[in-house]
Amino acid sequence: LASLGMAAVLALLVIPASYWERQMSVADTSDPSISRRASYLVVAWERLLERPVLGWGPGTFPLLYEADPISKVHTREGRSRKRPAHNTYVEVVIGMGLPGLLLFLTLLVVAMRDFRRAWRRSRDRGDEDGADLIAAYALAFAAVLLFLLMFSDIYQKYLLLVLAVSQVAVRCSAGPGCGGRVAG
Repeated sequence: LASLGMAAVLALLVIPASYWERQMSVADTSDPSISRRASYLVVAWERLLERPVLGWGPGTFPLLYEADPISKVHTREGRSRKRPAHNTYVEVVIGMGLPGLLLFLTLLVVAMRDFRRAWRRSRDRGDEDGADLIAAYALAFAAVLLFLLMFSDIYQKYLLLVLAVSQVAVRCSAGPGCGGRVAG
């Protein structure tokens, strides 16, 4: 705790004030970057209301944003008005509608559930190293899920990799044979 306290004090002293000012401006809609990202959500909401079941087709958000008049306001001179949503979940719901988003979220929940099941099995079998490794992968998966809130990429390589790893973890935790050491 003392080390964390010292690190916090050191961070406050070393990090320039401009950084803290920028962090405080994250919710300031007068910031062009923040207002542009908010406009993505406005366009997404309007398009979702038009086609909530089937969506507009995968990868269409940039085209929909380009066609919306709000994009003129938020695009710098000489830049393309095609902009990704900067949010994979928004890209999914616009591309595939609410049923597509539900399937995508179900896939993510199942993968997290499988990590939890694999961690519990490994721990119960006395495989602490395996349980620690699975916990690390589950934490990485949670980080990827947060990252997808700020980045548009349904085919994100770390997402695809960790989905596969969740299935390997749940199968290997069921018994010996995956190279893990089992106490007993």
